[in-house]
Amino acid sequence: MYRTLITVSSMILKKCAFTDIPKRYLHVSHSSSNSNRSRKKLMPSKEYAAANTSKEVEELREKYPQINIRLSVEANIIHTKNHLDISPEEYSQYDFVIAGYHYGLPHGYCISNWLWGHGLKLGEKRLKIKNTDMVIKALYENDISILTHPGDKGPFDMFPIAEACADTDTLMEISTWHPHMTVEEIEIAAKTDAQFIISS
Repeated sequence: MYRTLITVSSMILKKCAFTDIPKRYLHVSHSSSNSNRSRKKLMPSKEYAAANTSKEVEELREKYPQINIRLSVEANIIHTKNHLDISPEEYSQYDFVIAGYHYGLPHGYCISNWLWGHGLKLGEKRLKIKNTDMVIKALYENDISILTHPGDKGPFDMFPIAEACADTDTLMEISTWHPHMTVEEIEIAAKTDAQFIISS
Protein backbone atom coordinates (compact mmCIF):
# COMPACT_ATOMS: atom_id res chain seq x y z
CA MET A 1 0.00 0.00 0.00
CA TYR A 2 2.64 2.53 1.08
CA ARG A 3 5.02 1.47 -1.72
CA THR A 4 2.40 2.26 -4.37
CA LEU A 5 1.67 5.68 -2.87
CA ILE A 6 5.34 6.62 -2.67
CA THR A 7 6.16 5.29 -6.16
CA VAL A 8 3.33 7.26 -7.78
CA SER A 9 4.10 10.41 -5.82
CA SER A 10 7.91 10.38 -5.73
CA MET A 11 8.25 13.05 -8.39
CA ILE A 12 6.33 15.70 -6.41
CA LEU A 13 6.53 14.74 -2.74
CA LYS A 14 8.99 16.39 -0.39
CA LYS A 15 7.54 15.16 2.90
CA CYS A 16 5.22 12.29 3.73
CA ALA A 17 3.80 10.80 6.95
CA PHE A 18 1.81 7.62 7.51
CA THR A 19 -0.49 7.82 10.52
CA ASP A 20 -2.83 4.82 10.39
CA ILE A 21 -2.00 1.14 10.70
CA PRO A 22 -3.65 -0.85 7.87
CA LYS A 23 -6.91 -2.58 8.82
CA ARG A 24 -5.47 -5.98 7.92
CA TYR A 25 -3.52 -5.87 11.19
CA LEU A 26 -6.57 -5.68 13.45
CA HIS A 27 -7.67 -8.61 15.58
CA VAL A 28 -11.14 -9.76 14.56
CA SER A 29 -13.37 -12.06 16.62
CA HIS A 30 -16.04 -14.14 14.96
CA SER A 31 -18.41 -16.99 15.81
CA SER A 32 -18.39 -20.18 13.80
CA SER A 33 -21.71 -21.36 12.41
CA ASN A 34 -20.91 -24.82 13.84
CA SER A 35 -19.99 -23.59 17.28
CA ASN A 36 -21.06 -21.06 19.87
CA ARG A 37 -17.44 -20.39 20.75
CA SER A 38 -15.92 -17.09 19.69
CA ARG A 39 -12.70 -17.57 17.74
CA LYS A 40 -9.96 -15.11 16.89
CA LYS A 41 -8.69 -15.00 13.35
CA LEU A 42 -4.96 -15.45 13.18
CA MET A 43 -3.93 -11.91 12.37
CA PRO A 44 -0.81 -9.99 13.40
CA SER A 45 -0.81 -8.07 16.68
CA LYS A 46 -0.55 -4.31 17.09
CA GLU A 47 3.13 -4.75 17.99
CA TYR A 48 3.76 -6.78 14.85
CA ALA A 49 1.89 -4.25 12.74
CA ALA A 50 3.96 -1.35 14.07
CA ALA A 51 7.23 -3.23 13.56
CA ASN A 52 6.25 -4.41 10.07
CA THR A 53 5.12 -0.93 8.99
CA SER A 54 8.27 0.59 10.47
CA LYS A 55 10.39 -1.82 8.43
CA GLU A 56 8.49 -0.90 5.27
CA VAL A 57 8.97 2.82 5.97
CA GLU A 58 12.72 2.28 6.49
CA GLU A 59 12.93 0.54 3.11
CA LEU A 60 11.05 3.42 1.49
CA ARG A 61 13.42 5.96 3.07
CA GLU A 62 16.35 4.17 1.49
CA LYS A 63 14.61 3.97 -1.89
CA TYR A 64 13.43 7.61 -1.85
CA PRO A 65 16.02 9.64 0.08
CA GLN A 66 14.66 12.86 -1.48
CA ILE A 67 11.44 12.47 0.53
CA ASN A 68 11.25 12.98 4.29
CA ILE A 69 9.13 9.93 5.21
CA ARG A 70 7.86 9.65 8.78
CA LEU A 71 5.73 7.09 10.62
CA SER A 72 3.02 8.06 13.06
CA VAL A 73 -0.11 6.67 14.69
CA GLU A 74 -3.48 8.26 15.43
CA ALA A 75 -4.12 7.35 19.05
CA ASN A 76 -7.57 7.43 20.63
CA ILE A 77 -8.29 9.82 23.48
CA ILE A 78 -9.87 8.07 26.48
CA HIS A 79 -10.44 8.98 30.14
CA THR A 80 -8.24 6.34 31.83
CA LYS A 81 -4.51 5.83 32.44
CA ASN A 82 -2.50 8.33 30.38
CA HIS A 83 -5.67 9.34 28.47
CA LEU A 84 -4.53 7.63 25.25
CA ASP A 85 -4.94 4.05 24.09
CA ILE A 86 -1.19 3.76 23.55
CA SER A 87 1.33 3.79 26.37
CA PRO A 88 4.36 6.10 26.65
CA GLU A 89 6.52 3.00 26.09
CA GLU A 90 5.03 2.62 22.60
CA TYR A 91 6.04 6.13 21.56
CA SER A 92 9.48 4.95 20.46
CA GLN A 93 7.86 2.97 17.63
CA TYR A 94 6.80 6.20 15.91
CA ASP A 95 8.37 9.45 14.75
CA PHE A 96 5.45 11.36 16.27
CA VAL A 97 1.97 10.72 17.68
CA ILE A 98 -1.32 12.36 16.75
CA ALA A 99 -4.55 11.83 18.71
CA GLY A 100 -8.28 12.42 18.52
CA TYR A 101 -11.56 11.37 20.04
CA HIS A 102 -13.42 8.50 18.32
CA TYR A 103 -16.53 6.40 18.90
CA GLY A 104 -16.40 2.70 19.62
CA LEU A 105 -13.86 2.57 22.42
CA PRO A 106 -14.32 1.78 26.09
CA HIS A 107 -13.40 4.50 28.58
CA GLY A 108 -14.39 7.39 26.32
CA TYR A 109 -18.02 8.22 27.14
CA CYS A 110 -18.79 6.63 23.78
CA ILE A 111 -22.47 5.85 24.32
CA SER A 112 -23.25 9.28 25.78
CA ASN A 113 -21.46 11.05 22.93
CA TRP A 114 -23.09 8.88 20.27
CA LEU A 115 -26.55 9.54 21.72
CA TRP A 116 -25.75 13.27 21.92
CA GLY A 117 -24.67 13.22 18.27
CA HIS A 118 -27.97 11.59 17.34
CA GLY A 119 -30.19 14.14 19.04
CA LEU A 120 -30.38 13.11 22.70
CA LYS A 121 -29.02 16.26 24.33
CA LEU A 122 -29.82 15.33 27.94
CA GLY A 123 -26.87 16.04 30.25
CA GLU A 124 -25.06 18.04 27.58
CA LYS A 125 -23.39 20.44 30.03
CA ARG A 126 -21.93 17.63 32.15
CA LEU A 127 -20.85 15.65 29.07
CA LYS A 128 -19.10 18.71 27.62
CA ILE A 129 -17.16 19.14 30.88
CA LYS A 130 -16.11 15.47 30.90
CA ASN A 131 -15.12 15.47 27.22
CA THR A 132 -13.15 18.70 27.53
CA ASP A 133 -11.35 17.48 30.65
CA MET A 134 -10.48 14.19 28.92
CA VAL A 135 -8.90 15.98 25.94
CA ILE A 136 -7.00 18.52 28.04
CA LYS A 137 -5.53 15.78 30.25
CA ALA A 138 -4.47 13.83 27.16
CA LEU A 139 -2.70 16.93 25.84
CA TYR A 140 -0.81 17.62 29.06
CA GLU A 141 0.09 14.00 29.84
CA ASN A 142 1.37 13.04 26.37
CA ASP A 143 3.56 14.43 23.63
CA ILE A 144 0.88 14.86 20.96
CA SER A 145 1.92 16.58 17.74
CA ILE A 146 -1.57 17.06 16.29
CA LEU A 147 -5.03 17.04 17.89
CA THR A 148 -7.17 15.51 15.16
CA HIS A 149 -10.64 16.84 14.26
CA PRO A 150 -11.15 18.67 17.59
CA GLY A 151 -14.82 19.14 18.43
CA ASP A 152 -15.94 16.08 16.48
CA LYS A 153 -18.22 13.33 17.87
CA GLY A 154 -19.42 15.07 21.03
CA PRO A 155 -19.80 18.40 22.84
CA PHE A 156 -16.45 20.05 23.65
CA ASP A 157 -15.48 23.46 25.01
CA MET A 158 -13.13 24.67 22.29
CA PHE A 159 -11.50 27.63 24.03
CA PRO A 160 -9.78 25.75 26.91
CA ILE A 161 -8.82 22.96 24.50
CA ALA A 162 -7.20 25.52 22.18
CA GLU A 163 -5.40 27.08 25.15
CA ALA A 164 -4.04 23.64 26.10
CA CYS A 165 -2.93 23.06 22.49
CA ALA A 166 -1.10 26.38 22.52
CA ASP A 167 0.50 25.56 25.86
CA THR A 168 1.67 22.11 24.72
CA ASP A 169 2.68 23.09 21.15
CA THR A 170 0.04 20.77 19.70
CA LEU A 171 -1.33 21.64 16.27
CA MET A 172 -5.12 21.68 15.85
CA GLU A 173 -6.31 19.87 12.73
CA ILE A 174 -8.65 21.58 10.30
CA SER A 175 -10.01 18.53 8.53
CA THR A 176 -11.55 18.38 5.06
CA TRP A 177 -13.06 14.99 5.94
CA HIS A 178 -14.70 15.61 9.32
CA PRO A 179 -17.28 18.34 10.02
CA HIS A 180 -15.05 19.76 12.75
CA MET A 181 -13.38 22.13 13.21
CA THR A 182 -16.23 24.41 12.16
CA VAL A 183 -15.68 28.03 11.18
CA GLU A 184 -17.00 29.08 14.59
CA GLU A 185 -14.61 26.69 16.38
CA ILE A 186 -11.66 27.98 14.35
CA GLU A 187 -12.58 31.56 15.26
CA ILE A 188 -12.73 30.60 18.95
CA ALA A 189 -9.39 28.77 18.82
CA ALA A 190 -7.80 31.66 16.90
CA LYS A 191 -8.31 33.86 19.97
CA THR A 192 -5.56 31.82 21.64
CA ASP A 193 -1.99 31.19 20.48
CA ALA A 194 -2.95 27.78 19.07
CA GLN A 195 -1.55 26.82 15.67
CA PHE A 196 -3.40 24.91 12.97
CA ILE A 197 -2.69 22.25 10.37
CA ILE A 198 -4.92 21.45 7.38
CA SER A 199 -5.34 17.83 6.34
CA SER A 200 -7.57 15.64 4.22
